[in-house]
Amino acid sequence: MTMKFASGTELRLHLDGNRGPGLGAIFVGENGKIEINRNKLASNPQEIVRDAANPGPNRRPETAYHIENWIECIKSRKPCTADIEIGLRATTLCYLVNIVRDVGLVGQTLKWDPVAERFTNCDAANELLDRKRRPGYELPNVG
Repeated sequence: MTMKFASGTELRLHLDGNRGPGLGAIFVGENGKIEINRNKLASNPQEIVRDAANPGPNRRPETAYHIENWIECIKSRKPCTADIEIGLRATTLCYLVNIVRDVGLVGQTLKWDPVAERFTNCDAANELLDRKRRPGYELPNVG
């Protein structure tokens, strides 16, 4: 699947068989390539990251850094490193990919309006943007 942003940037979600970054990602830009993964950081050329050496196994749980930053930001009132808006946008991309797969429209072009947070050309996909909540767990109406 390929997503194209209004800026022209493309996000390609393609796996090459069993090769690929697993739970990480590969970023390809004009100046080279960076691969990130749970315990790996690599680039080509190496100079495009501050410390291109593989940092080795992480001895701490991956969530420890996020929790520490969150607690520090509660105390300081500064924004978190992983700000809620960044989390929202990243999560939205994952939901969109799954919706396109569920509707069976892989290979077709769908258009997403990020302001309205709706597909502009697919009612079937829009139906999957929300679901009926169980009694007692409904979301409040706002606005």
